[in-house]
Amino acid sequence: MKVCGRLMSLTSYNFAGFPGRPDKEFYVLSLDDSSGANSSLHVMVQHGIIPVAQLEKDVLVEIIGTMSQITNGTKQLHASSVRILGKSSDVAVELAWWAEALATRKFLSIPWVYIPPNTTRVESSAPRPVFQQRDAQKRRQKQGILTPLPDHLHHNVASTSAFGCVTDSFSLYPR
Repeated sequence: MKVCGRLMSLTSYNFAGFPGRPDKEFYVLSLDDSSGANSSLHVMVQHGIIPVAQLEKDVLVEIIGTMSQITNGTKQLHASSVRILGKSSDVAVELAWWAEALATRKFLSIPWVYIPPNTTRVESSAPRPVFQQRDAQKRRQKQGILTPLPDHLHHNVASTSAFGCVTDSFSLYPR
């Protein structure tokens, strides 16, 4: 996810790690996207990613990262990169960002349609599969297993009034 906004506050956190593990050090930035709505975003940034010396209130920053949800339902962005775009007086930079954001919204507002790739059809001139000798032997064996019923075991609808009788059938008999 990529966001841009004005830096409202910067808070540093340092938690002691378990024995044998390093301490957790990170910053939490509060950004406002200047849309007028109550849309501040909290961003968690590791110490090595952020240029702390250049950060001051009202500076315009671009952050790329992944979104997560904290226990109370608020969302937090875990930054993988932070870039300073301009100072508080750089309105042109903020307008360029808004133009990019609106173009992205316009692109995403159009419903996406999946068009499957073209599949190739088998030509009629393609060679037909040829059965091997082994396949022919298996067919002959199967035909030998299916033998017609002897005449005295044939079912005839006329001879019985039972429901579901068949006039001709095949049974499996050992040879």
